Amino acid sequence: MKNKKILKIIVFILVALMVSSFILFRILFSPQRIKNVLIRSASAALDMHVDISDVSLRPGQLSLRNVEIKPWDIEEKTAPRISVRRIRMGFRIISLFRGRFVFNNININRADINIESFPSAEDIENIFQRSQQRHRESIQFEVTKVGIKNSRLKVESPEIELSGMDLDVRASILRQAFIVSAAADVNRDHLERVEMKGEIDLLRKRGSIENITLLGSGGRLKGSGTISNITQAPHTEIRYTMEEFPYGLFPEDFEIKGMPVIRGDAEQKDGVFYINWDADFTGIEFKSDGNIYKASGRRLRSRGGISYAGDTAAINWYIFEAGPDTFSGTGTVDTSGAVEISVRGDNINLKNMGEFFPHIERYVGDGYSEFRGSIYAAGGSASFEGRLNMRDLKVRNLHALSSLYERLVSSGRGKFLFETADADIFIDRDRFVLRSLSASGPDLRGTGSGTLIWNEDADFIFYPHIRGARIGIRVFGSPDNIRISLK
Repeated sequence: MKNKKILKIIVFILVALMVSSFILFRILFSPQRIKNVLIRSASAALDMHVDISDVSLRPGQLSLRNVEIKPWDIEEKTAPRISVRRIRMGFRIISLFRGRFVFNNININRADINIESFPSAEDIENIFQRSQQRHRESIQFEVTKVGIKNSRLKVESPEIELSGMDLDVRASILRQAFIVSAAADVNRDHLERVEMKGEIDLLRKRGSIENITLLGSGGRLKGSGTISNITQAPHTEIRYTMEEFPYGLFPEDFEIKGMPVIRGDAEQKDGVFYINWDADFTGIEFKSDGNIYKASGRRLRSRGGISYAGDTAAINWYIFEAGPDTFSGTGTVDTSGAVEISVRGDNINLKNMGEFFPHIERYVGDGYSEFRGSIYAAGGSASFEGRLNMRDLKVRNLHALSSLYERLVSSGRGKFLFETADADIFIDRDRFVLRSLSASGPDLRGTGSGTLIWNEDADFIFYPHIRGARIGIRVFGSPDNIRISLK
């Protein structure tokens, strides 16, 4: 009985102490005082105006509502540059009785961030320096965990918007580095989502990217790498592999079957991104309106490098292997995404090219070419223009022209052989334009020009020299029904 009374007295004393401590806690550390300290410290660290509409406090946790951050000189009616619906921060109670607020866990929900550009390395360094210079303040952060949920980031230059952004940062065991995982939806063309896991070591000013995934247009690219010199002049190196090919990048009338192998590396240095690729398209088949095709199993590979600075991109070099033949060149990409690529081919076997272009295969039996030109692609369409220097060219399946020639020279070759031929051409998805042609050989020599609408009508004018006479010949009609007339 006596023990029960003692127990009740102990319980009563403990409850009284707890209530007294809570009342004392509320008196000594009022939400308004904490609010003022936070506004003063955050404004100094960020060098911006910080406002907090409401602060609530309970043992071990501080909650902030409707936080707004904006430049000092911004108009009062202008929307805040950064607004946060709610921030919850865990803190150490023992430190409070020493007059210091030491926060260790931060959870941010529904942040809306609008900035002109990403912070530079110098900006990040200045923030750290300002924070370190204010140790005498009664507020201090020893963060072991930061979480951001359901947030949005909008950058004006380069124009990009991340929505549904989730970020989780945790201190590692040694507390010298932070484990980071992040994911967000992206509003950029052909890029829909970004996911990343890695580690940031601020002490050594370096980081590692365990995995970064880019998704868009039905494709998936995964990579890993490192970041060095984070707070001064960041340098990034990433190795990547395309796990799913982005078929959505191509128009519906361009059919692709199979999965190419694409891998490479990327490097960011002094504000410039360098991307190298090595692609093997050997195992795929593709076609476009019947004009371009490739049988699976024929070698088709590409290697190259791109640099990107600001809004400007350049194709520094590329090599394209189509069977035994090789093409090379450089190019540019403008702000609209239009691509212009120079093309150089030496000693190209035209018979091999027929395996990729059925119209060449139909009318060219053999021959070799050196050509210079350029490819222009924009808005889902592409074109080529250039000059071809050909030798030992054999033209076939021009039966009407062959019959006329046989009657004139009493020959039964069935093919035209040109020892040399120079052509200025233009090709797009709709037509082949022969701007000029100059050819010579044992069979005949002459000049010509004209246009072929793919799978429809052709209309060419040739002026061959036959037995010393210059004759004007018009070749016209569909590829299946070519007709000949004299001009």
